[in-house]
Amino acid sequence: MKIIKILTVDVGGGHKAPAQAIKQQLDRLDIRDTETEVVDMREAIHTKLLYSIYKGFWVHIALKYPPLIKALYGTADNAVLVRIIDFIFGVVLIPRFRKYIHSVNPDIIISTYFTFTHYLEILKRERGFRPLTISLNPEPFESLAIWVTKKLHYSFVFSQRAKAQMLAKGVPERKIKVFNFPVKPEFSKQQKPVDDVRADLKIKKNILTILFNFGAEGVGPTKKYLKAILKNGLPVQIILICGRNRELKKNLENLKRNYSGSTELLITGFVDNMEDYIYASDLVIGKAGPNSVFEALVIGRPVVITSFMENERSTVQWIIQNRIGWHIRSVSNLVKFIERIEASPVLLLKYYENIKRLHLKSGTEEIAEFLINFLKSPADK
Repeated sequence: MKIIKILTVDVGGGHKAPAQAIKQQLDRLDIRDTETEVVDMREAIHTKLLYSIYKGFWVHIALKYPPLIKALYGTADNAVLVRIIDFIFGVVLIPRFRKYIHSVNPDIIISTYFTFTHYLEILKRERGFRPLTISLNPEPFESLAIWVTKKLHYSFVFSQRAKAQMLAKGVPERKIKVFNFPVKPEFSKQQKPVDDVRADLKIKKNILTILFNFGAEGVGPTKKYLKAILKNGLPVQIILICGRNRELKKNLENLKRNYSGSTELLITGFVDNMEDYIYASDLVIGKAGPNSVFEALVIGRPVVITSFMENERSTVQWIIQNRIGWHIRSVSNLVKFIERIEASPVLLLKYYENIKRLHLKSGTEEIAEFLINFLKSPADK
């Protein structure tokens, strides 16, 4: 039995989503005598304290106060503080990590989180350590120092820009593999006609439909934007995905109950068929997280970015430069934009064409092929 372990931590969706996408692609191929598992390291080696620190920082500070990310961005690119934190906890966690890896004895290890990339660097120096080791950098257009490793066998990146930054930081070119950004296979599936998908979701046809998606945690200014849209009575259909944010869902449902205007509303919590909601929409509004952005673009829907953190700045610049989406910060400007699109749909069609010209596709198939080829010829590493 060949074993592939993809190590992640569920701090936001940015680390877990690419891991799940790769696993789902490998599972679809149903390769004989091969097992792929996405491993939540919080549970595998009991990293509750470290997880609480990173999760708490991300959900309660970073997502709510994006300027703090900008202030700390330089730290991420020299990696000193992050590595110090990792190795302080590593006094306890590295022995557990070593024990876990030896117990599962994998053929391939992919790390989607910098802490475990750092720990893999230590294990790889040990005599007799045999797995193929891969670091996956989930930032599509940046290779900050915390993601850079010269010690593992390969680094997976998702743009030539990210590759160039790794080369500049001393990573040998033979160790860098560039793929398209990986999204789950269902986002590449052949869909039914849009009207049929809307019927399945019980939403109206023949009306401008806009999806608000602020990620798995549902942290964002959704309520503020919705209030402005309702106040202006825009004749559009709004789908609001609240993710795991139950309080947001409750608040939005209260707004809906007290509303009697011409804006149609569909409010839901966490969904497993996001691809259907994106496909049923004409436009996706949310933050600049790579997973959300590429899920929409692979399906062919332009995006409106309302806010971004410093580590997402290059993603927003790429979107604007390629004219496949917009960056709109203020509530009033967003309302004006929706009014303009509703009055003149041809503006949206131009952006559809721009997306088509980029020939965007998911990288999961190429990544799966690379991993399968290694399992067939492990001596090539």
